[in-house]
Amino acid sequence: MKTTLILTALIGLFLVSPRLQAGDVTFSDAPAPAIVLNGLDTYRTGTSGAALDVWLAGSALGKAQDTRDALQKQFTQFETTNGKMLRFEQIGGVSPSPSVRVNWYTICYSKGVAFVEFTSYQGKSSWIITNIRLSTDYRDILPAWQIPIER
Repeated sequence: MKTTLILTALIGLFLVSPRLQAGDVTFSDAPAPAIVLNGLDTYRTGTSGAALDVWLAGSALGKAQDTRDALQKQFTQFETTNGKMLRFEQIGGVSPSPSVRVNWYTICYSKGVAFVEFTSYQGKSSWIITNIRLSTDYRDILPAWQIPIER
């Protein structure tokens, strides 16, 4: 049984290793595209509406008014409950392919915290954001492999 388990692990490592070395899948603190950081800076110094203008520029999300309204409503609810956004902190990021990045941030408000996930895609000329998710519960946002085991 022990030998079978070790052999299975070695075969799995052998099959996955070339993909990791080739850069097909990068599990790391992938840097966020400028559009994400620019929007976070805009939010910190301005309003969530101005940040959404930055994040949704050039994206199909920006053309869907109902999506924008839903995101604005979520941000407004956080602001009403938790006060002004003070700062943001990067939790981590992954680059599942060369043209895709997923980044997670903590948004610190004066009375609370929210967690946000940005999915970005490298378009023809620039990065665009294809999805934004936010919640006050980190388990709703972070992938299972990044959530600490609770005891």
